[in-house]
Amino acid sequence: MKKKFPRKEVYVHTTKIPLGEGDVITLEDRTLQISPYFKKYAEQKWESENKEGVSSPMLSVLEIESQDDRLILHCGPTEYKYLLGMVKLAFQQGEIGEDYIAGLSTEIMPLTLDNMFFLEKRYSKITQHGVGFYDMPSAGQHAQIHLDKSKIKYQGLVNGMSDMFGFPIWNMIRNLNVNPSELEKIFYTGFSKGFEVSLDTQINGYARVNLEALELEKRNTTENRFTYNFNDLSDLLTCIGNDGKDGRRIKEDIHGKIPIPNERGFALIDDCLGTLLSNTKHLYGTEKYEDLVKILKNKDYKINEVPGGKIILSTLI
Repeated sequence: MKKKFPRKEVYVHTTKIPLGEGDVITLEDRTLQISPYFKKYAEQKWESENKEGVSSPMLSVLEIESQDDRLILHCGPTEYKYLLGMVKLAFQQGEIGEDYIAGLSTEIMPLTLDNMFFLEKRYSKITQHGVGFYDMPSAGQHAQIHLDKSKIKYQGLVNGMSDMFGFPIWNMIRNLNVNPSELEKIFYTGFSKGFEVSLDTQINGYARVNLEALELEKRNTTENRFTYNFNDLSDLLTCIGNDGKDGRRIKEDIHGKIPIPNERGFALIDDCLGTLLSNTKHLYGTEKYEDLVKILKNKDYKINEVPGGKIILSTLI
């Protein structure tokens, strides 16, 4: 059954406990099946729009097993052009097609000593996906192109595309200028799949950073990045959809900087909403989590809570 795209709907799964190293397992034991029609569409679209670009090999997570104390990700090989093609075809047709291609995408939220996290606006120079929306700068695909770069600067840090702990550390190094010694353990808290912009599935979590936000800001002088106190998350989400005019305020960051809205108003990447929800549940409890879900529902989002067990991601539509 085909469904409308885009739409304000997010699937969110939150693990029973935060899962550390050894509790999240990636298996390359699946084969991605795509139709000849879609394969031709994605390849022609890439050739016409990205003649100088490289479609990086990457992993696609197809199925997730969520147990009480473990997360098992079943993956197969793919390329970035197919993930991007899936999204572009859905926008073109206004509905989700039969071919589902995920990446192996992670978003580990760095939480500083003074309880701050970061958002950054997506621009077309960096991505073709979610332009104009805000996301955490630590999000990223487990793609070969990033793995190759990690080997140049930090040999041995990332043990392949399936590395669920070395790869997110590399994402934080390259996007936030964090040193590995400044990071505490990574904990995974769940996954999310959104239908407002991404269509991808993202594995989510957090890591404490042994620095205050100001120190990281000194290393990353960009006007497109905003620093928020995690305690102000309710206020921030209340501003989704606002354009900053006639009382429809957008929450300023700790320095008084105000994000620039897109044509839909102030907007966060849908998968990022899942990260914030699952992290909140583990860091601040169920009551705070439910408050955030209520805020998002008041913003016309449909939040689907996915139970544990065996989850075939193509069925979450």
